[in-house]
Amino acid sequence: MSGNRWGEWTLALAAALALHGAVLWLLRPSHYTVAPAVRPSPWRVQVHTREVPAPAAEPVAQPIAKPDAPPPRPPVERPVAAPLPAPQQPQPPSPVPVAPTLPQAEPAASTDSATLWLDANLADQAPTPVDNEWRLTEMPWPPAYPAVEVRVWITADGRIERFEPQGDAANDPAMQQLFAPFAETPMRPAYFGSVPVPSVMRIQIWQGDGPAPDFVSPLPPASAASAAG
Repeated sequence: MSGNRWGEWTLALAAALALHGAVLWLLRPSHYTVAPAVRPSPWRVQVHTREVPAPAAEPVAQPIAKPDAPPPRPPVERPVAAPLPAPQQPQPPSPVPVAPTLPQAEPAASTDSATLWLDANLADQAPTPVDNEWRLTEMPWPPAYPAVEVRVWITADGRIERFEPQGDAANDPAMQQLFAPFAETPMRPAYFGSVPVPSVMRIQIWQGDGPAPDFVSPLPPASAASAAG
């Protein structure tokens, strides 16, 4: 029995020694391999710079300038009221011009029977045609009547109111045609003093040398009476 136990202790001791030897072998320094340290890759950082604006300067309060005092105004001179003019005495009304009394005036056989016509021989200024031109028809002068007497009534405003050829010429068709526009002749009226007045006159008209007929204005009363007779 003692021999068997001794053998067991011997095996156990050998096993323990073998186990310790194996552990020591495993723990020896040369058995471990150390891997080289891995260097971390460097970080690449991209930095963007931005200008920081400078802080705005605070406005400096300017001193408020006091307005200059306005210059003193000159004293205003008040206009002195002009004295009122003395009241004027009312002027007497102008006298109404009175038509002159016409000597030896005669009424005309016209529409206005109240008009008195002054004999042109008694006027201060006898009536005459404007530019000394009588208006007649442009035609040959009738040879049967080398001269014609005509009685003419002229208004105060220079218009021929009426005319009458004298003698046989009054009924001659050629003379009637010749004198058709006679009443359209513009006239300067007769004047008695400074007043134009209606007048009546006898004239003698003949052909003349130029385009306008010649005439005698007015005929004297004696010539007119002898011509009428």
